[in-house]
Amino acid sequence: MSTETPELEYTFKDFASANTPESFMQDQEMNANLRDNGVGLVPNMAGIDIQDLSGTFACGCIWAYLTIPMGWHIFEDGQRTLVFNEENTVQINFDLHDRGEFSDEQMIEQVIAQIAEAYPEAKWITMELAGMKTVGFRGIPIEDVYVDQIFMVMDRPERENAAMLIRITCDPEATVRTMNMVEVMLRSLQVIQ
Repeated sequence: MSTETPELEYTFKDFASANTPESFMQDQEMNANLRDNGVGLVPNMAGIDIQDLSGTFACGCIWAYLTIPMGWHIFEDGQRTLVFNEENTVQINFDLHDRGEFSDEQMIEQVIAQIAEAYPEAKWITMELAGMKTVGFRGIPIEDVYVDQIFMVMDRPERENAAMLIRITCDPEATVRTMNMVEVMLRSLQVIQ
């Protein structure tokens, strides 16, 4: 008798908070507010999957097609692509960087140095997730709550000397679920050559 637990294969449907694409529309209230205040725009939609409750977007800031669950929001401000929930308690930030001479490990070391200096009370641990160098922080104060932040470095070999820094910010109770969703999003990511 096997004691191994089968690994769950999540889909976007598991993380959707709506069954319509309203949160993807430029004129949806929150998206229109971001646009009208010069914060950013919803990227161009490349497709909708009604069965899996997801939408795919052409994200120019990261040179990639990114799929997210329905009920979530996405915008770009010319520097980054940001995915967040309606309550804005979970944010997933995608930022394409010129890595210079830095390896993935050195990029993570830079993040650790910056966060440790700004928030010396925060606890942190390094790891590798989905083949990416990663650091997770717990106990970062934002306004009146403490959050987790996870930073992942994704190599982008199709773009000369590029790496994508992914930053996940959420309540500690939401970290596991959010990371499972990020895994589904990264599986869907298709680079634009």
